[in-house]
Amino acid sequence: MTHVPARSHLSALRRGALCAALFFGALALLLAGLPVRSSAAPADADRLWQPAPATQRRADPAWRLDLPAMRADLAAGEVTVPRPDGTLVAFRVAPSQVLERPDPRIATYAGRAVDDPRVRIRISETVLGFSAYVNSGGQFWYVNPAPGSAGEPAAAYRSATGAAPEIPEAGRAVTAERMLRDPAPADPTRYNGKPVGLRVFRLALLSDPLYARSVGDDGDGSRVLAAKAKLINQANDVFETERATTFRLIAETDKLNLATDAEATGPDSCGPRNPCFDAAELETCTEDTIDRVKIAAAYRLRDPASFDLGHLLLGGAGNGMASVGGAGSATDRTAGCTGADPADDSPATEVFEHEVGHQLGANHSFASTDEACVGEGVWSSALEPGGGMSLMSYPNVCNADAVQSTRDPYYGHGSRDEMNAVIDPPFSREPASETQFVYLPAGTTDRPLRIRIGDAVTEPISDYGADAIAEAIAAVVGESVGIGGLDGAEAPDQRGFALYGPGGTDLPELIIEDAPDALTLTINDGGDWSPGSVTDTDNTAPEVSGQQTVTIPVRTPFRLTATGSDADGDALSYLWEQSNPGQGTLVANERTDGPLFSIFGTEEDALTWPYYSGRNRPADQPTRTVPDLAQVLAQNTNAETGRCPEPAAGELPTVEQVACFAEFLPTADYAEDLRFRVTARDDVMPAGGVAMAESTVRLARDAGPFLVTSQQGGTVGAGEAGTITWQVNGTDRPELAERVRISLSTDGGATFDRVLADSVPNSGRAEIVWPAVDTDRARIMISAVDNIFFDVNDAAFTINPGPGTPTPTVTDSATPTVTDSPTPPPGTSSPTATPVPTGTPTSGSTPSETTTGSPTPGDSGPGTPGPGSPRPGTPSAAVPPPPARPGSPLADTGAPGMVPGAAAAAALLLAYLLLRRRP
Repeated sequence: MTHVPARSHLSALRRGALCAALFFGALALLLAGLPVRSSAAPADADRLWQPAPATQRRADPAWRLDLPAMRADLAAGEVTVPRPDGTLVAFRVAPSQVLERPDPRIATYAGRAVDDPRVRIRISETVLGFSAYVNSGGQFWYVNPAPGSAGEPAAAYRSATGAAPEIPEAGRAVTAERMLRDPAPADPTRYNGKPVGLRVFRLALLSDPLYARSVGDDGDGSRVLAAKAKLINQANDVFETERATTFRLIAETDKLNLATDAEATGPDSCGPRNPCFDAAELETCTEDTIDRVKIAAAYRLRDPASFDLGHLLLGGAGNGMASVGGAGSATDRTAGCTGADPADDSPATEVFEHEVGHQLGANHSFASTDEACVGEGVWSSALEPGGGMSLMSYPNVCNADAVQSTRDPYYGHGSRDEMNAVIDPPFSREPASETQFVYLPAGTTDRPLRIRIGDAVTEPISDYGADAIAEAIAAVVGESVGIGGLDGAEAPDQRGFALYGPGGTDLPELIIEDAPDALTLTINDGGDWSPGSVTDTDNTAPEVSGQQTVTIPVRTPFRLTATGSDADGDALSYLWEQSNPGQGTLVANERTDGPLFSIFGTEEDALTWPYYSGRNRPADQPTRTVPDLAQVLAQNTNAETGRCPEPAAGELPTVEQVACFAEFLPTADYAEDLRFRVTARDDVMPAGGVAMAESTVRLARDAGPFLVTSQQGGTVGAGEAGTITWQVNGTDRPELAERVRISLSTDGGATFDRVLADSVPNSGRAEIVWPAVDTDRARIMISAVDNIFFDVNDAAFTINPGPGTPTPTVTDSATPTVTDSPTPPPGTSSPTATPVPTGTPTSGSTPSETTTGSPTPGDSGPGTPGPGSPRPGTPSAAVPPPPARPGSPLADTGAPGMVPGAAAAAALLLAYLLLRRRP
């Protein structure tokens, strides 16, 4: 299997920080002793996880799991699992349904961390052992049996981060039935505040012989079914919270295990003279591959009504392919393929979520036209700069346009709109047309053909051909039908023919008289049809309103703020995305249209979590600073010159250059208003609710940039008079900002909680008095009153306290966040939890400094749940208490676990030394 490696400048991302983290992490482990236990873990958690013997550790730190004790904890609804650093995390869990028909060999669970309900978990306990998948943006890891140990009496388990290599697609097939009409875009607010229904897809999931061999199939299919159940349980974590959609493996899934070459590629494996697949079609996902899935599913199941969506898993091919919108077509609903090693969780799950996203209707979301991204995008769907960030992007394939190293586990708002148009369209769905493929034994066409249709039989067909067959069948059914060849051919041949019935009519299966070996496969019945079924839930979608329309100057940072609420009391997360489509190269300073801003301004910092996954998650706060505040503070924007620094000819851009281009402030050349969509998520399982709202930011192309010019380093004294200066550049007119607010940060820009001047004329100069603080990391922010734009000074400066002044505590912050924000336009809520200071100075006077409270970002106060947490008054709305499960019939496979020991520390030290040696 071929993986595309991470680009050099992204693989070096925060290498110094990672080296330091590895070194000090190893040192801490050596000094602290073992086992290590998280504060979230119950007191007896380490009874489950013990360091594995050295013979089972191999190259990775490994642990042994007390599987009977784990089963008891799963039944009780609370378990612990280890992080890659060895600390234990406690989760509350409940059974999750991934099988249409329960199987005593398979148990699956879903849950959330006790200390942080934003951290979700999926657990599978099967003949493959115990497996866990944890997902919450930056926190992302897997717990799996160590290689070769699953099934041993006391298997070793390892925990590993989930940073996946990018697996590109070999092109993308587009169904001819994707849209029979082009409806007006659906109202994005149509789900706001409405009851959330859970859409259930009965999934026909096929697999090839290499997939069976990869999971160690021993002939009974139990390991293949276990691997599929594990995959779907993990993928449902995203589908349920993002789309209120879940997938369940159909009862006959065992029939879809093509475990041998004879079953997959034998000459009569799908009927007379009809192999299910050619051998070449199983080497990689191609258009021919996905076109054959419907034949294999029809032959193995013989009941087109038994499933809603079909998909093929290849065990070794490193790519994927799907028919865009195939889920909305009864004929094309099986046109999807994922090629990834089932033993490698991260790429397998991620590629599956991407390809099924195509089947549900989503196009690629990236704007790049570089390298492998050429020809893979659609202009109207290109809403993410560069290679993109979301599940429908190509983040690590587009050469210089790679914005980040892996996909974030979210669907962008454009993808969501496209999926809704296919699986939940705002118009009546047209009925499906009957499709049957008839396979004839050799010599059948040498004599007149008679076809039985229900109780009637056609007249003998002597002149075998499309017209004669169609005429004979129409005489029996009373309606015109279409006749074509097999495998997409236009005309019938000696192998057989295809029947396409009239729309909305369900025809009986064709039977060839006097040819008992003939085979008819019904691909889909005619009549009413819909993708999946919808069941009611007790969840209600949140409501959200976006930023009020404003006008801002060009090349000037700004902040967008939403207001959200949830009738169920669920805490919300927020994600702002740009809605201006367009394609082009990321590393270019001539930007006249298309997306300018990343979905997330900043990747999760390498030191934010105990390990680094490269993924991001929506914010708990409704405000998005554009560009990211850390970049503004670092002067890594195009504000001053209108341009970002470009790489030397033939060189890839640096991380800083990519960040600048991925958060590109509009210049006067940008030809459109900026359009944005905010999505509020309640993160409820299994049917997450979302609300969306749109906002417009107009550009004053003859104004800006708005730039702070004073305090570029140096020292000032507390209690002294000071002068703040800035470049107005035409921003003082009424529709922009006649007055501004001046705020001070004493912690390098992490917070701006001191207001030096609440409202002064936007004249370019203001007199203030420096407050009694002691800091060498002071920064100034000047923000528009009654507008959303702002700027900060270019460098930190020092404030020396006066005699006898108490020295305040200054808190450092690796990634700055703002708790004080520009005053919002009238009618909108305050962008932050920080109280607005009172008192407006008289124009021309020296304003007094006012200190405001600065609550911790994301702290919603006592009794307020975090995203996805149980609602007040209920045991747990997101994950209900599970019923006690009787003793599991599963054989003790010695499921593994992890609590690192001295070997873990040694491994970390070794990784540190290796990283230090890398060029």
